Amino acid sequence: MKKTAIVLAAVLAAGAAGTAVVYNSYLKEPLHAVKLVRSFMETEEMSLDVNMDLQAGSDTYALSGDVYRTQLSGHDVFTVSAGQADVYYSDGKLFLASGTVWNTGSVSLNNVNDLAAAAGIARYAVTAYDQETGTFTISVNAEQAEKVLSVLKIEVPEAAGTPEEAKITVNETELSVSAKTDKGMITFTAVMTDAEHPGIPSAVQEAVLSGKEGKDLFSEENIRLFKSVLKFVCRETISADVTIKGDVSILSLSNTMQYFRKVTDGTAVSSLQEGSLSVYMADGKICSADGILLKDGEQSLSDSLKLAETAPALILSGDLVCEQSEDAYVYSLTLDDETMESILKAAVPQIASVNMTLQDGLFSMSIKDDSIASAEIEIKGSVSFFSSEIPAGITAEIVMTENEFTIPSAVIEALK
Repeated sequence: MKKTAIVLAAVLAAGAAGTAVVYNSYLKEPLHAVKLVRSFMETEEMSLDVNMDLQAGSDTYALSGDVYRTQLSGHDVFTVSAGQADVYYSDGKLFLASGTVWNTGSVSLNNVNDLAAAAGIARYAVTAYDQETGTFTISVNAEQAEKVLSVLKIEVPEAAGTPEEAKITVNETELSVSAKTDKGMITFTAVMTDAEHPGIPSAVQEAVLSGKEGKDLFSEENIRLFKSVLKFVCRETISADVTIKGDVSILSLSNTMQYFRKVTDGTAVSSLQEGSLSVYMADGKICSADGILLKDGEQSLSDSLKLAETAPALILSGDLVCEQSEDAYVYSLTLDDETMESILKAAVPQIASVNMTLQDGLFSMSIKDDSIASAEIEIKGSVSFFSSEIPAGITAEIVMTENEFTIPSAVIEALK
């Protein structure tokens, strides 16, 4: 599965649902239908809280984030924020914060003709309207669902199975889609909010306004990458060993910690443990194993936990190089100074405190069987010692494991 493709599909589904309502219910409640279309398709400034769950056999995935729509000198720009990294969409292209551009091909958020064609198919579906709540319900069978997806040029992830039936409910502020497949269930909700737009990076603005050309988003290398990152972001349980090493001349520091993440009652709780010390984080809150809330920097493991949590998203921050080894595909990119500084402070604050001069940094991620196997960050530089420059550097390695773990009830209560 592809994180970006799923979110694109989600917004397309929102538009398709709104258009389908016009076809089905125009004679019943035209004002309600028009409001829905305007809410999901015509509002120039829009914020959506998006949640998606996928059950495929014994595997369960969960994805949540925010989608924003705004105008940039006449261009529609969608911002997709899922906690790990933001991506931007406009005029058939996806943009990273660095200004990297990917062409999305036939997948489009602005293709009204595709939406209208999908609605033409959906008009034969069973539709109900709840006048009290202003909610429409559209039910489609397997054939209708496949036709709608085909018209919208949305490919259902293989892991999700073949759609058997689907139900869409939509009102002025909320869209919900549930689909039963031969392998499990897919549920999706999008709720309009009043959240403030986070802003568009200058590199993205320049790329949008200049019409910068991009690479093929759906290349074999990118699809492999997206599937693996999505698995990491969406799996309900994850465990990894995190080893951080710091070197200044002949002095060396080495530390190994255990990283865990588990979705509990719909909330993703992350943890980093070192011996008897541990910290837990969810939705920006941090606490100890006893459930005591902590402030940023109050516990030394907090910054390291944030580093472990966001490391895989670094792969979406620049131009990638992909190489194939004997048993894996290795993706790598060069880190900029700002990224290196933030990593240094989180990983080895002892070295960061002596004002290390940065020279170069590299992030690499190894993918096996469409899953992240390991990731490594390497930063090189020097520190001043009297009139001399002494070589210095850090290495942070994350290796995925199958370790078992539990989250204390006090933590779950504190992070609600």
